[in-house]
Amino acid sequence: MPSVAAGVPSWRDRFYTIGGQRLPSVTTVLDIIAKPALGPWYAKEERRYFETAMLEVLSRPGARDPEYVLTAVAEAVTGVKAADREKQKAAAIGTAVHAGLEWELRRRLGEDAGPEPRLPEVAAWAVESWKDWARSVGLEPVAIERTVYCLDCGYAGTLDLYARVKGVLTVLDWKSGKRRWSVSSPSRR
Repeated sequence: MPSVAAGVPSWRDRFYTIGGQRLPSVTTVLDIIAKPALGPWYAKEERRYFETAMLEVLSRPGARDPEYVLTAVAEAVTGVKAADREKQKAAAIGTAVHAGLEWELRRRLGEDAGPEPRLPEVAAWAVESWKDWARSVGLEPVAIERTVYCLDCGYAGTLDLYARVKGVLTVLDWKSGKRRWSVSSPSRR
């Protein structure tokens, strides 16, 4: 039976130390699953970045010289890969949304939420949309950011929210992105 850990987890490389036992996080366990959609996405992002760099270079003076174009495009696309840039951007938005939701929920629970986080516009919109959803389902938070674990299963994690949704006790995990998940999606059961 999963349990809620007392105190703060001991973090190291996505592992939790619970009762002297080192348990991998759910994320660490799931990282071994192949993600076949990432390959084509990486390729698409690299193409898009290259096309943008090429158009920018071709708009410069000297763009008629093939040697200049080749050198300038190579310089423009050197460094962090385009897909990694997009992942970093998405992660920053996700972190901001998470901070906004955590602040809002701590306030609702009467906990010390600290100062309201300053959110980028896209994250602020996500939090406002979440507030609309929370009202529509009569969200009643019970606990947030709690370490949960199962010694029998050998893993642990941190739940984002344990709450009543339409009166039903529910575990919620925040995901931000363009894709919209159905409640009945296999990853949402």
